[in-house]
Amino acid sequence: MESGFKPEEPTIWIVEGLFYYLTEAQARGLMARIHELSATGSCIGCDLLNWAACNGDDEWAKFWEFGCDVPEEFFGGYGWDAIVIQPGDGETGRGRDNYPLPPPEEVDKENVFWVTALKASKR
Repeated sequence: MESGFKPEEPTIWIVEGLFYYLTEAQARGLMARIHELSATGSCIGCDLLNWAACNGDDEWAKFWEFGCDVPEEFFGGYGWDAIVIQPGDGETGRGRDNYPLPPPEEVDKENVFWVTALKASKR
């Protein structure tokens, strides 16, 4: 049996804590490469910050380069269907995430998104 990455088989990508440290060009390049390497049915899990968080007052914000206000559109542009939730939505944090976040449509306020996306096409 051969081992190693098999691009013809669905893959699970975990991109936690990375996108916001990349420039927009690098983030888009990474997503394009992931798309290129992924078979239909592949899945990606990641966290994203919106642009307000990247430009916010948090001491870490000076390191953040890429923000995404509408993750569904970002992933949809590559042919991926995204489900987006926020920390604390429903039972996601099992009671541990109690920091109140604004609704996603309030793009002028700092926000965090947890994304699960499925590659729906070869686009």
